[in-house]
Amino acid sequence: MDFGIYSEMQCPPQKQAVAVYQETLEQFDAADALGYETASTIDHHFFPQFGISANPLALFAASAQRTRRIRYRVELLNLTPKNPMELAGQVAAADILTGGRLECGVGRGHPWACPGFGIPLEETRARFEESLDLLLRAWDGSPVNREGRFWNVRDAMVVPQPLQRPHPPLFVVASSPNNTEDAGTRGFGVLLNPVFPLEMFAEPLAVYRARCRENGHAPRIVCHRVVCIGDSAAEIRDRYEETVMAFAQFNASALRGLGAYSDDELDAAGYGLYARLRTMVPHAIPFEMVLKAMCFAGSTDEIVEEIGRAEERYGITEMSIVVAYGGSPHSHTLKLMERVQASIRPAFRRSIRAV
Repeated sequence: MDFGIYSEMQCPPQKQAVAVYQETLEQFDAADALGYETASTIDHHFFPQFGISANPLALFAASAQRTRRIRYRVELLNLTPKNPMELAGQVAAADILTGGRLECGVGRGHPWACPGFGIPLEETRARFEESLDLLLRAWDGSPVNREGRFWNVRDAMVVPQPLQRPHPPLFVVASSPNNTEDAGTRGFGVLLNPVFPLEMFAEPLAVYRARCRENGHAPRIVCHRVVCIGDSAAEIRDRYEETVMAFAQFNASALRGLGAYSDDELDAAGYGLYARLRTMVPHAIPFEMVLKAMCFAGSTDEIVEEIGRAEERYGITEMSIVVAYGGSPHSHTLKLMERVQASIRPAFRRSIRAV
């Protein structure tokens, strides 16, 4: 099993964006030196506490000049507002600048981003599907001709082409059996959202693994979890309650962006889960419930057992540790990364990929 780190680049009110970026680069440096396989962040706008990773490709290109072998993954590129032909070239350039170490999740993004981008909510799925089709065509190295609902492209060949052929590995979020079925058929990997219990993904992952088997693809299932190491419930509460609860609250902060939409509109656009989520009040949810839903918590031996059960039940192939969440001090993040590698990772040791 591979191990990685995942940062949403959450920016608490008291923190400057420049500090978040500098610390993120240092965390990526440390992950590379410690032997993690991947470093990941999101593509997110408008809600600073949720995350300020507005240009992950640029971040990865900068980081890659400081690291040797770690791979970088965007989780995920929001295709809805982007020109897919332009994005195809930008991804290719980032793949070159990272030395072929780039991976990309693709999706239609959170509905709360639509007002900021000026995109009608009801268009998001169609825009995503058309953009993904254009991306895949653009990366085959031949001129693209396509008339679509949103993009009419004539005799355009994207340059440069990606270093990895035909393109960097692609991923989608395992949000439903429909999209994991498509991912398994196409050979994409899948990402498990860090704020939901793993049980939610049982059916989508069963469908995904079946389609991978049928189509001869090796599954790639990335599990994201906050890791809370402590020898007692009291120690875990004392050490992690403030930042874990802040992580949940920072994620929920973007829900206010849904005010433009009714529950019916969200349901009709395929965002029904968000209609239910916006009734959440994270600070009113007991810490123990948040811990169970989003975290692997306990002694290092207990966490090893939890990861092992997730590997057995859900077939996860990568454990991605959520870092720098909820205002966690930078020094604490670095210490956690070291401890996971020293005390948890050895139970799942595999040879490090050559890059």
